[in-house]
Amino acid sequence: MPTLVDRLVLYRLILVIVVFGAPAALVGGAEDWRLTPTFLGLLFPIVVTAFLTTVYLLVLLRFTDLRLNKIFVAMQYILDAVVLTVPIALTDGTSSAFVTLYVFLIVVTSITHSTRFALTMALLSSSLVAAISYMEVNGWLPGIAPPDRIEIVRAILVRDFIYFGFFFLVGILPGRLVETLRRTDQALEYLRQDYATMREVYRMIVEHAPSGIGLVNAEGRIMLLNRAGRRIADVVAGPGNERRVLGAMLKDGPDDNGEIRINDGTTEHLLGYSVVDVGTTTVEGNRLLIFQDVTDKRKLEESLEEQRRLGAIGQMSANLAHEVRNPLAAISNSLQLLSGKLSLGENEQRLFDIQEKEIKRLEKLVSDFLEYARPIASQYHHLTVQSLVDRLSERLENHPEMQPIKLEFDVRDGDAGIDADPELFNQIVGNLVLNAAQWAPDGSRVVVGAGLEGRDLIVRVSDEGPGIAPEIQERLFEPFFGNRKGGTGLGLAIAWAAANAIDGRVELVRSQPGETVFQFRCPTVAEPVAEVANG
Repeated sequence: MPTLVDRLVLYRLILVIVVFGAPAALVGGAEDWRLTPTFLGLLFPIVVTAFLTTVYLLVLLRFTDLRLNKIFVAMQYILDAVVLTVPIALTDGTSSAFVTLYVFLIVVTSITHSTRFALTMALLSSSLVAAISYMEVNGWLPGIAPPDRIEIVRAILVRDFIYFGFFFLVGILPGRLVETLRRTDQALEYLRQDYATMREVYRMIVEHAPSGIGLVNAEGRIMLLNRAGRRIADVVAGPGNERRVLGAMLKDGPDDNGEIRINDGTTEHLLGYSVVDVGTTTVEGNRLLIFQDVTDKRKLEESLEEQRRLGAIGQMSANLAHEVRNPLAAISNSLQLLSGKLSLGENEQRLFDIQEKEIKRLEKLVSDFLEYARPIASQYHHLTVQSLVDRLSERLENHPEMQPIKLEFDVRDGDAGIDADPELFNQIVGNLVLNAAQWAPDGSRVVVGAGLEGRDLIVRVSDEGPGIAPEIQERLFEPFFGNRKGGTGLGLAIAWAAANAIDGRVELVRSQPGETVFQFRCPTVAEPVAEVANG
């Protein structure tokens, strides 16, 4: 691609041919193409410039780095000034019209280089004009007679000083102007770069903002809508309904904040938004919208508020149950004392027995509720699967509800070492076993199977009871839900809550007449153990 140096070389040749070619043709034709000094003076710059152009191009082809070298261009300007002295000297000396080409040369120098070099060219041009004047005064120029009066010499000197002043003036003023323009262009380029950077930063910020950002003009036309805004509009109103969504937010006018509900046909979405008037004196009515789909956030806030409220109710209920427990114990003790001291008939004794039975039922209900409501803290110990099951067996063997039931254990991987909380294990599996015993017929079996699956401890409790009706299976682990007479409805709920506390799970595997199986699964670290201490 041609550079500035390449263009200057060609422009110089064209300019010289145009400026000196036409006068040379006129002069040659008028003098029958004789080689007069004037004709030679006009031909000289054309021939020399053509030769120098060839040399310059050959040098540039050989040394491509010179295409951007200002020193190489400066040498060409100096040679141009020297070559220009020949046509000036041979065409009327300092009176030649070609003296003005020095001005053109100085102006070009100030544009391509600096003011300092333009002043250097002005000094060189002045020196060359002074040399031509010296030869003219001494009669050394062909076709020009030496001046015979002092007034002519003075006129030549005055003309020279005018040239000198004009050269330096042209070197300074255009140079200053070019320097100013150059600094202005540089500042403009910096501003252009800053603008491009800010535009890219703006695009990145707006396009990657998690909130929807839109700009709507006074006619309601969408001027801007970022990626998040398009996504939100597509979700809440369907693709292509951006104007509907933004129009709904603009119904109350500018400088408004609020929430709107938009139904996409199946789901109602809640949008929180803010509208700001960003119009100017020249462009009025532009409004900036910032909005978000806060449906999930609002649901989460409502869920947290509901949990907080339920937590407060649970805490209050636990405190109330604790306060009820002490009076119940006092009433039970008082009834037992009265029953022992009074001589009661059969009917009175039956009433006392009913009251004592109901008080015991209330005491069990309060105890189970407090067990369900208390915070669950786990303490892990390293023991074997067999030792964990043995602890459970010791707890259940003397339990009154287990007396009519045959309790059997089927343990696999008994020697495997695990990290587990024996107290929570006894509570979870014990409640499952007691629940099975309460439904199983007298003399039937309740089987507890324990083993490892990967790194999980699996315990299955099966009974031979009547099974659980399908319509109530989904509510088995809800507190106070149960259809067994005399039950509190908290046994399975306590087991389920305790299992969740240790990242475990209690679930109903299957239930049918004659077989119901519950399963407890919890993560643990299993490894072979040679000797494990009990306790």
